[in-house]
Amino acid sequence: MSDHKQRCNCVKSKKDLNHPYPSLSTSPFGVCSDCNSPNTDKPQYNKYGWCHSCNSTRFEKELSSWTSNNPEIDNLIKGSQLNAMKSRQVLEWIPYEKLYNVQFVAKGGFDCIVYSATWVEGNILFWDSKKQNWVRRAPVPVALKRFENSHNITADFFEEVNLS
Repeated sequence: MSDHKQRCNCVKSKKDLNHPYPSLSTSPFGVCSDCNSPNTDKPQYNKYGWCHSCNSTRFEKELSSWTSNNPEIDNLIKGSQLNAMKSRQVLEWIPYEKLYNVQFVAKGGFDCIVYSATWVEGNILFWDSKKQNWVRRAPVPVALKRFENSHNITADFFEEVNLS
């Protein structure tokens, strides 16, 4: 009953009824500093939380700036970016020149060769609203897979990626 009362106390207009956390005091991750919608993940490094609405719009604007030259891989990456509810769900295409210390590790499944490397920029952590750019964790160790028959990638491969 007290949870219901608390929710009712923070509803100030009909618009608030459509939000799962109508006020900052009831939102577990705070609200977006750009659109005032509830964040979908906790703040990173005491900075900004993850706003699915704003970040999916940012990714949408960047979609034409990269390609893997494989439509299925592009769609997998784009889907992860547009649907990410937290930074850890974002896949990115990494150009080879953004990697260093590339070393052979082993031959892997799906007719691929596995390498280790260091990603210079690192993965996205959050959007810095003041600086208007992505804040990244860098450098980051990564595993790379080179497919011998990448034009024959099967649905099993994409299922494995989606489950990881």
